[in-house]
Amino acid sequence: MRAFVIATLLAAGSVLADTPLQPPKDWSFETKDGISVRGDLSEDRVEVRAGEAEPWIIEGFRRTAIPDDEGAFLLVPYADNLIASNDPDFVVYEVFAAPGDKIGEVRLGDLLDPFYLVPAASHYVWASNSHSWDGKSWTFSTPDGGTWRIRPDPFTLILY
Repeated sequence: MRAFVIATLLAAGSVLADTPLQPPKDWSFETKDGISVRGDLSEDRVEVRAGEAEPWIIEGFRRTAIPDDEGAFLLVPYADNLIASNDPDFVVYEVFAAPGDKIGEVRLGDLLDPFYLVPAASHYVWASNSHSWDGKSWTFSTPDGGTWRIRPDPFTLILY
């Protein structure tokens, strides 16, 4: 079963990885919990707003970000699930806490041996493009079949 999951992820990822990343552009969304997140390229930042509270800011534009259900923490995957490097020291996740403090980062080598990355025309797929929040942590999977959790408080990376 594990081999099937790995093969499926790699096959799906290879198709995506053959396509160069789109140029960066402004983005925004609101979660079902009322958390607004906005990436502003011209202002070079990401803004998080929980309800009527004052927004908090991450300096530096990011292509995407995933809030917790209260808007207190933000998971920032590098360019969704594509990377151009198989360097184990490459930072693939950043985690921030309000009011914009970086509280942790995850490097590619923390998650898997880069051997499991399948090279394509321009990128590697390093994780599923799906992250779920369970009230305490974000969950995602890697091409080697690993399922991971990133807990922001306290910052912890857990393989399960």
